[in-house]
Amino acid sequence: MGADGIFELTVDYGGHSETKSLLFQAKVEGKQPGALLEQALKLSTWREAAFVLLHSPNGFFAVSIDDAI
Repeated sequence: MGADGIFELTVDYGGHSETKSLLFQAKVEGKQPGALLEQALKLSTWREAAFVLLHSPNGFFAVSIDDAI
């Protein structure tokens, strides 16, 4: 599928619970030129549930697959 990991979120409310899964892609900048694009294209079939996770000294940031491509 191309995902490096999955975040699973569950919200419990009023005796009900909803769970959603988010696929993410993470790459070390400059380590594998073109690898992020290649993986993002694979994840593009799961646009609604996939994103690229950016980690920097300023924090974690989510980027949509479309923006990554």
